[in-house]
Amino acid sequence: MASSTITSILYEDCQTDAWTSHTGSSINPVLPDDYRPYVTNSGLVVVNSSSLENGGGLVSRDYAFTPTYTYFGMDITYQVESLDLPHLGRNEMDLKITVIDGSGGALPNQANGSAQQNASENWMWQLDPTGTAWVDTGFNPGPPRTDILNQMGFRYFTDGTKWSVTGMNFNGTTFTPGNQFQNLTMITTNWATGLHPQLQMEVMSAPWHLRQTYTKIRIWQGKQPIPWNF
Repeated sequence: MASSTITSILYEDCQTDAWTSHTGSSINPVLPDDYRPYVTNSGLVVVNSSSLENGGGLVSRDYAFTPTYTYFGMDITYQVESLDLPHLGRNEMDLKITVIDGSGGALPNQANGSAQQNASENWMWQLDPTGTAWVDTGFNPGPPRTDILNQMGFRYFTDGTKWSVTGMNFNGTTFTPGNQFQNLTMITTNWATGLHPQLQMEVMSAPWHLRQTYTKIRIWQGKQPIPWNF
């Protein structure tokens, strides 16, 4: 779907070097030996080298502006190699949505749009509605495939004080999360207003040199619910 009067694509790219790597105990309890992004002709390649089990980090970008719409989305296509799949422990894709406090407060509010596919839980997709703990969604369409570009999509709604995960889509299978992921209280934050995507991986069956290639990352905002499209 192209940009329209109801929906706009804010960002669609993987061919830039603006992704920043982060490691530390506040990001992942087990530190990797090395965690960094590379830009190649194929897209954004993130490499996680870890000699310890569950070592990980994240890469992030920031789009610091004042969101004007209420519906948001993130679509990601990514590739997992056959050799890497047994070592992909947790595959996390976040969109932190930071908006001006709709109640008139002094600081922005943030929706913790964090999602991960957990290999240790039979590849269950999990969400973090409070920013403190992962919760199973019941969405379990299977592991990433190694013969195709995997397609993952998230759809969110926020009015500045509450937020909801309105849908998830993995390789064409669509899922609507339950009530525990709807009308959630946003947290007050000192982050800049805008959209803040993050990509994170943990190594399983270490030591391993884990790689993942992101071929497209698209971020949306809209005045009406955003349809599924890759």
